[in-house]
Amino acid sequence: MASQFGTFAIKAGYNAFFYSGELINWFFKAWFESQVAGINHMNKKVTDSGFVTYSVDGSVEGDMEKWYRDKAFVFDSGVLTDANIRLTDVIRTAIQQYGCRFVVVDNLMSAMVDVDANEQYSQQTKFVNELSKMAKQFNVVVMLVAHPRKKQVEDFDNDDVAGSSNVTNLVDVVMRYSRPTGKEIPKDTDQRILTVLKNRLTGKTNRKGIELFYEQGSRRISEDSTKFDWTLGWESEREQQGFRVAESGTMPPWMQEGV
Repeated sequence: MASQFGTFAIKAGYNAFFYSGELINWFFKAWFESQVAGINHMNKKVTDSGFVTYSVDGSVEGDMEKWYRDKAFVFDSGVLTDANIRLTDVIRTAIQQYGCRFVVVDNLMSAMVDVDANEQYSQQTKFVNELSKMAKQFNVVVMLVAHPRKKQVEDFDNDDVAGSSNVTNLVDVVMRYSRPTGKEIPKDTDQRILTVLKNRLTGKTNRKGIELFYEQGSRRISEDSTKFDWTLGWESEREQQGFRVAESGTMPPWMQEGV
């Protein structure tokens, strides 16, 4: 979901920075480009065994890359094995030097490198505090992903976030994105739930949850299970570069057939 917010930020004219500690760069790029492309610009393949795969149509890859080039910045998670490189310093550089206004850190645990077990919680507090201060100092959005302590929690609350209890205390908004639970819910359901557990910006929360839907092919998330085909801007740029087939009603009389 965080990466989809990133596509919306770029559409609105803001540069975005992504750190994914669990997905290697090429995999994150493929995930991101699926959301940028949308299902109408993807190819579906079904193997003999019935396994379904999706890939972005090669004819649009160049236009997509042109659209997000110098706007989307992905940090190589492998670099964090170097103790001399601090992720917060990298983020600060992305904000100041590359003009990133939307920052995704996925996730809290993978961002903490070479941290002694006895100092884990204090270092997490320090890290989240730095992110919070940067967000306010530079007026940017920082989205930090943190996993729950347990895989399935019915009555999820702020204290169920893995790590230091200060994590949710220091941030302004706490949201939970999850699959619905229950014996009657199939494991492969496309339903998702977004709950707002804390909101310092407006004070409004939503613990009941907002129903969302996930589309497997494009990896897009929508409030409407039938609408995943929104455009982001690169499509119009593509149309301007080539010829379009106009409908009869949009053509001048002298160009219409039979005139």
